Amino acid sequence: MPPPAAPSLYVHVPFRRVPRPYDDAAYTYGSPEAYRQYLSALRREIDEHAAPRLAAPDIVSVHIGGGRPSLLPLDLVRQLVGALPLPATAPSREVTMEVAPADATPDYLNGLAELGVTRLSLAGRSFSPPVLRALDAPHSAEAVARSIDAARAAGIDTVALDLVFGLDGLSLGTWDATLRRALALDIPHVSIVEVPSAAPEDTVADHMEHALSVLGAAGYDHYSLTHFAQPGRRSAHQEHYDRHGAFLGLGPGAASFRWDDGPDASSLRARRWTNAGALDAYVERIQGGESPAASCDALGAPDLAREYVLIRLQTLEGLSLRILRDRYDLDLRTAAGALLDQLRDANLIHEDPDLVRLTPRGRLLTDALTRRLLSSL
Repeated sequence: MPPPAAPSLYVHVPFRRVPRPYDDAAYTYGSPEAYRQYLSALRREIDEHAAPRLAAPDIVSVHIGGGRPSLLPLDLVRQLVGALPLPATAPSREVTMEVAPADATPDYLNGLAELGVTRLSLAGRSFSPPVLRALDAPHSAEAVARSIDAARAAGIDTVALDLVFGLDGLSLGTWDATLRRALALDIPHVSIVEVPSAAPEDTVADHMEHALSVLGAAGYDHYSLTHFAQPGRRSAHQEHYDRHGAFLGLGPGAASFRWDDGPDASSLRARRWTNAGALDAYVERIQGGESPAASCDALGAPDLAREYVLIRLQTLEGLSLRILRDRYDLDLRTAAGALLDQLRDANLIHEDPDLVRLTPRGRLLTDALTRRLLSSL
């Protein structure tokens, strides 16, 4: 069984006004001149390096992220989208843009809808004013709700809301109120983002467990480690990544992953590369006629097998022992059978002859269980 070959597309827009302590993505402070340099270099990256890989009509999804992409004025977003050589043969493709509530005016969202954006990733963070102040958020709780209404009025009915947890001083009651406000607004997709802080580990675990309980009781699928969706409203972009699919990243700091498979599992190969992270370095490489990639790694079957285990343990469906054996040439039962039996007996994985799938209790320990399993390979 070959791996998914059709790529998803990620475009990194690196601009912010202030740092975010819980996000280590490449960024720089926005200005008209920085926007101009970025778009000029991005167009050259597409034309000189990426166009052949974007020509196929089966691109799975497009995600415009950052940074704070919505700092770009609408006319520059129009230039960005217009530079992407996306075939017109797949108009139903998922196209997501990350938007800050402070930028989500009706005119801006109507413009995004006209450009073909079908899904909004809204950096709401919280519905608690004290939490928003602690995060130095540029918006109010009321602005988050207004943004959701404005998106739906613009015809973008798929809204993914990012909420932060694990913040030192964030009580369980405040976290509960934020989750229930999201439910009251009928948000189809919720992603929870852990904030590095001095909060005790037990507090972080309690917040995670409470999110699982509240969103699960409301019918949301906990389909990936920090992603919850109403039935039928999962992110195509995230699911493609969770299937170990290929992806192409454009812009400063963007990562790419491309399969180069041979006739059997033993010759399975892939390549991963990451663009220069700083905007100046990215622009300099492009203007000098170089590839924007600052690093590149070749991956063989053993590396890819470990990646598959790492990715699939985070998903609701779990990892397939058959795919792991046939595609990646790894028999997990032979390599780690005793550990799998221990995890099953401890009610951390389900009893299943072909799948390793975490139980609800196991999902609270995903990182620790993944480390244990990988260390046994």
